[in-house]
Amino acid sequence: MLLDGRFASPFSSSFLFFVGFHEDCGTRLYSCFTLPCCLLVTEQNSFPGERPPHEQPPRNLLARRRWHPDSAGKKANPPPPQPPKPEPPTPPTEPTPQPAAVQMFYLPTPLAPIPWAWQPAPWLRAPVGINGLCTAPVPAPPPAAAEALVPPPPAETREEKKVAKEKKAKKFNANAPPSLAKGVNYMYPLEHTILHIFRKAAPVWEERYRGRKLEFKVFKVSVHFTVKMVVENVLRKSRDADVLEVCKGWAVTETVEGGNGTWEKGTTIEYDSEKAGGSLESMGWSAKRGSSLPPVWLVVHKVDFK
Repeated sequence: MLLDGRFASPFSSSFLFFVGFHEDCGTRLYSCFTLPCCLLVTEQNSFPGERPPHEQPPRNLLARRRWHPDSAGKKANPPPPQPPKPEPPTPPTEPTPQPAAVQMFYLPTPLAPIPWAWQPAPWLRAPVGINGLCTAPVPAPPPAAAEALVPPPPAETREEKKVAKEKKAKKFNANAPPSLAKGVNYMYPLEHTILHIFRKAAPVWEERYRGRKLEFKVFKVSVHFTVKMVVENVLRKSRDADVLEVCKGWAVTETVEGGNGTWEKGTTIEYDSEKAGGSLESMGWSAKRGSSLPPVWLVVHKVDFK
């Protein structure tokens, strides 16, 4: 508001009047304030150094009035039209998430029954078992009995281990090397031969044994051994056994390999015969067998075996 008045008060008045002009419309405004006492008439300008209003030339209040859109056409020089301000760019927005479509599944509508179709069988009241219709229900099996816990075997004592060890040591082996005392040497024979003896006391030269795998043992024997000694070493199972009684009725037969799992029968020597007292070398089982001559294959069997 532009002050354009004075402060004045009559001598006998207790009111203060304020006179001014509105800047936009030029309307004179009056204000009254109550004062506690009488004031002298004073005069004061709105701005320091400015002339009082009664000495100033008249003002054109409309010259300072601002332009308003409602007063367009009333003034001689309206402001030129301004281009519209560009709208600020709209920030990109994310697409609004759409709720997932709820899938509904319905059972298909049953087809209309065919007039001539077979009607379903009625419900059966009796129980239906695995063996057919109307079978009685199978009762539940009884609960299995708890397995009896087998106690562990008792631990072997030292005495039992000692007895088992002695028993194993007393087991007789007719082909074991001789035990030598301290300072005693053994004189080995100079010539040996290799004997292949079948473990099975059977006629391997027969047709029923053709192509079968037969087990055998290999021995390195002095050529000065007799045939009787060979039979005794095969049949003797204990040191105290009667050799003559054990080996009576037994014999040894030489076999010749024919190929493809076949064997041919050779010379047979009975244990009780005089021929059995001869050496292996006298029977032709010399040290050359197995090297320059075919190896020796023997079968120890009973004389009347079938």
